[in-house]
Amino acid sequence: MSHLSELRYFLTNAPWVTLDQIVRMSAGLIISVVFARLATPNIYGQYQYVIALLAILSFISLGGLNISVMRAVITGAEQSLRRAVRISFLSSLLAIPLLLILASWKYTHGQPQIGLALVVGALLFAPLYATNTWISFLVAKKRFRAVAIRTIILQILLTFSLTIGIWLKVSLPILIAIFGGIQGSLHLIYYITTARLISGTRQDLDIRLGLKITVQKFSQTLTASLPLLILAAIYSYNKVAIYSVFFSLFP
Repeated sequence: MSHLSELRYFLTNAPWVTLDQIVRMSAGLIISVVFARLATPNIYGQYQYVIALLAILSFISLGGLNISVMRAVITGAEQSLRRAVRISFLSSLLAIPLLLILASWKYTHGQPQIGLALVVGALLFAPLYATNTWISFLVAKKRFRAVAIRTIILQILLTFSLTIGIWLKVSLPILIAIFGGIQGSLHLIYYITTARLISGTRQDLDIRLGLKITVQKFSQTLTASLPLLILAAIYSYNKVAIYSVFFSLFP
C-alpha cells in the first residue's frame, strides 16, 4: 500500500471510528444524567450493581476469543467467526446457574427487585455476551464504517429505550431487560448478517490466545466493577449511584 493509499484509507475510516467513540461516551453520559434527574439514587445504584455483576461474570463467555477471530480472519480463516460464537455461547450458559443462585439469595434476603433483575440477566446473558464477535470480523475486514453505523444504531436505540423506561419509572427488572434485550437482540442480528459474508472453509482459531486475552480483560473488568459491589456491600446503593455518576462525568 502506497503512502497516498494509506493516507486515503486513514481519512476515510478515522471519522467513523471517532464518531463511534463519541456516540458511546455521549450515550453513557446521557443515561447517567437521565437517571440522576428522573430516578432515585437507590434505583440507579441497583441498576449499576446488576450491570457490574453481569460484567464481572462476562469472562465466562470467553470474550478474548474476539481477538483470536480478528487474527484468524486476517489470515483467511473466516469460519473462525462461527466457531468462536459457538464456543462462547456454550460457555456463557455456565453463567446461568451462577446468576440464578445469586438471584435466589438476593430474593430471599429482602432484595426481590435485584433478585428478579438477575433472573432477567441470566436469561439474556448468552446473546448479550456471546454474539458480539461480529465486530472483530468486520474490523479484520477493515469495514469500520459498517461497525460504526451498527454500534451507533445500537447506542441510540438503547439510550432512547432506557430513557423512556426511566421516565415511565419501570421496575429494575424491566430496565435490565431493556439493557440486555436490546443489546443481545441487535448483536444476534448483526452476527447473523455478518456471518453471510463468510467465505472459505478454514476455521483455524487460536483458543489459547483467546483464553489469555480473556484473563487480561477480566482483570480490567474487575478493576472497574468491583468497587461498585464493595460500595453496595459496605454502604448502600445510593453510594453506588454517586460513584457511578462521578465516574461518568470524570472517567
